[in-house]
Amino acid sequence: MQTSKLLYFGYCANIFVLTGVLCGSLYIQLVLNEFPCPLCMLQRMAMILCALSLVYMLSKTLYYGSPNASTISVSNGLNIVSSILEASISIRQILLHIMPNDPGYGDAILGFHIYTWALIVFICEIAFSAGVMLLNPNHWDKLSLSWYKPIKVLFYWLAIVVLIFLLATFNEEGFNWVLPDNPTENAFINF
Repeated sequence: MQTSKLLYFGYCANIFVLTGVLCGSLYIQLVLNEFPCPLCMLQRMAMILCALSLVYMLSKTLYYGSPNASTISVSNGLNIVSSILEASISIRQILLHIMPNDPGYGDAILGFHIYTWALIVFICEIAFSAGVMLLNPNHWDKLSLSWYKPIKVLFYWLAIVVLIFLLATFNEEGFNWVLPDNPTENAFINF
């Protein structure tokens, strides 16, 4: 029973952390006027995919009772695949700025650039999902009713963050098919 509660808490905390990282990137974009490059946007999309893979598991649990092995495998498998793909994009961006005297793209936060932090997030996502998949599916109990409302609030919070992300991306890109390599302004509203 305790293992089950810890696992549900881990899923919720994971979604909350991913939305926090996305909110931080939106703050850097909208308030500090550091425009994300196309690789940064792909990393943000991957964080949304990771969060949606976790939402899949929690929503199946909310509406169908305790998850089965298939639900756990699909949820964590999607999380691992999207994390691996986007970790490779983070590594590519890190390697673009690895030469000496290259200042990197954007300002550093606690000594690392945002794309390096994204790599750290994706490595943590892989470790989380791999750890969950190693557990026996019989450890998952039915979700108690006290979890329903906080999980639904978390789902709505994620939906709001994704909507703001889409609007900010559209504001930067406009009606163009691709983002510029080194964007310097928004297509519509400059803050």
